[in-house]
Amino acid sequence: MWEFLTRVDLFGGLAPETLKLLEPGTQVRSFARGSRLFVQGGEHAALYVIVTGQVRTERRHPDIRGAVVLAELGPGEVVGAQGILDGMPCTHTAVVTDPTEAVEVPAGSMARLLAHPSARSRRLMDTFSSRLQPQGMFALGRQPLQDG
Repeated sequence: MWEFLTRVDLFGGLAPETLKLLEPGTQVRSFARGSRLFVQGGEHAALYVIVTGQVRTERRHPDIRGAVVLAELGPGEVVGAQGILDGMPCTHTAVVTDPTEAVEVPAGSMARLLAHPSARSRRLMDTFSSRLQPQGMFALGRQPLQDG
């Protein structure tokens, strides 16, 4: 698992020894088609790195019939990272569309890694926070912070 995570873009090539800061709690889990990793309006307890399979992110809105598909994600991609950072309720639902194995990284484990003083962890934080771009917040129904 640790070797796999070193090749995932989000972790910026961190060494397996550094990634072990994610212990305890980080584990590989299997999900059946139709499983939900998290649900819109719920709490973000973890982020998921897809090892095999497919996950669709979608959002419902009272003015739109059905769900709007935001993304189709596959191996090596991460889902749930934004919620780990901002602590806000889930803005969308992540649904498994093909049987999936994913590395589940609990929020507390991710916080421990982000707090590590190494320069490589700071690079990780830069990569992690760059995912919160203003246009992404608009797409999810959020407003960017205003100056003053």
